[in-house]
Amino acid sequence: MGRTHSKGTGRKPNRYTWIALDHAHKLELLTYLVAGHDVGEDIAHFYPSCPGNAKTRKLQQISK
Repeated sequence: MGRTHSKGTGRKPNRYTWIALDHAHKLELLTYLVAGHDVGEDIAHFYPSCPGNAKTRKLQQISK
């Protein structure tokens, strides 16, 4: 006797989104931080028109 089939569409979709950063751009961000700036200043400098919820996502990307 084999395994019974599950009802549904198969694999569940991912509940997260992953956004890749370019390594050269991340190096620019890190050199700006090493120069003595805050992470908030870093985001304000490189992403001036970024909305609030995207700023927290950028903060998490920079901190990796």
